[in-house]
Amino acid sequence: MEIDITRLVDPDNIDLMDYSASVAEIGENAGSITWNNSLESGIYFCCCEEERQEARDYIKSTGDWTSEEIDSWTDTELNALVLQFIVGDLREYLWAKELGETEFKKWDENNGGRIFESEGKYYYYMGN
Repeated sequence: MEIDITRLVDPDNIDLMDYSASVAEIGENAGSITWNNSLESGIYFCCCEEERQEARDYIKSTGDWTSEEIDSWTDTELNALVLQFIVGDLREYLWAKELGETEFKKWDENNGGRIFESEGKYYYYMGN
């Protein structure tokens, strides 16, 4: 599933650290702070059942949660986790782009693939 994430790239519109940040960046409650911000964000990428199922399938493939856990989540919880996946990867992607073209290409070959740009827009690929 390709997700248009362009709206997340505008620093005047959104602070990505609100949704994904480390303990070193915002303190020991980083996990609960970013989780609560994600829950309350109102940012939804999975708006129909087909998209929600694709997200659940992807999340199941990570092996971090059981099917029972994933199936028990509300739509808000599912979208909050999707937001955190996207923002975590996007922060790394934007950092890597600042390294310059040569270093970014090296980074992208080894770590990238989920985020790509096309015609001035940013997209996130959620799938295997």
